[in-house]
Amino acid sequence: GLPAIVGRNGVEKIVDIGLSGEEQAELKKSADTLRRVLDSLELPR
Repeated sequence: GLPAIVGRNGVEKIVDIGLSGEEQAELKKSADTLRRVLDSLELPR
């Protein structure tokens, strides 16, 4: 997902944070790691 400004009616604006290709790759890698850790906790959804 992308960072966004959310108001009472939902997403109001998508925020462009201007990451380089390398920064985008590292951010995705971090998000994937967090997703795997959360999935391994087997918390109720």
